[in-house]
Amino acid sequence: MAPEARILGLQCLRCRARFDEPRLFTGCPRCREQSVAVNLTVEYDLAPLAGVTRDAFGRARALPRRAWLGTSHCLSSRDTPHDVDRATATIPL
Repeated sequence: MAPEARILGLQCLRCRARFDEPRLFTGCPRCREQSVAVNLTVEYDLAPLAGVTRDAFGRARALPRRAWLGTSHCLSSRDTPHDVDRATATIPL
């Protein structure tokens, strides 16, 4: 079994305060007291993953070359006066 990163806690993106409570769904309580809504991010202990390389995850399966055909209407924008043609839609992203 591959090593796993351990969760250390939650950290405020603004004041960097760390919380051990895993159920803070309303954001940072310290910042909320100052009437500032701030999300929390998960802080991990990445030490167990120190020796892990890309090869440990295996190869990602590539999409078929023609997977993007028929999606040109999704790729165009209001700023572009013309639609994306089929040749452009088949370029892997």
